[in-house]
Amino acid sequence: MNKNNGNTLLCTLTIAGLAVIFGIYEGDVTMSNFNEVILMGNFTRDPQLSYTTNQTPVVEFGLAVNRKWTKTDGSQGEEVGFFECQCYGKRAEVIVKHFTKGSPIFVQGRLKQERWDKDGTSHSRIRIMIESFEFIGRKETDNEPK
Repeated sequence: MNKNNGNTLLCTLTIAGLAVIFGIYEGDVTMSNFNEVILMGNFTRDPQLSYTTNQTPVVEFGLAVNRKWTKTDGSQGEEVGFFECQCYGKRAEVIVKHFTKGSPIFVQGRLKQERWDKDGTSHSRIRIMIESFEFIGRKETDNEPK
């Protein structure tokens, strides 16, 4: 714990490797905002490159993330989460060049909620905004030696 001054006490709590910082102000507990996503999965389709009006590259792709666990009865459980991702700039061009449907990738980014109205109905979705990524393996192609 770090004491900042007489009225503020800042604490750092580490949960599963993530640091969460909160302060206690005159008896009130406030949490700082934190928006970070780390996922490892496979592309559900080939990445699609487009450009903004000022010619900034933007790529969109789907990511499938599997989760497996052992249930209390000993049987195996499995679920798959599907996430829409978007990335801008040079990273977008690198993704299009090196990844295809089925490729594995490790991504770090943030959640972004998009809202819009269509025909009088409000819609929303949450998208992963990719800020960095790592190559974690390569899918072999017919042209590569095994």
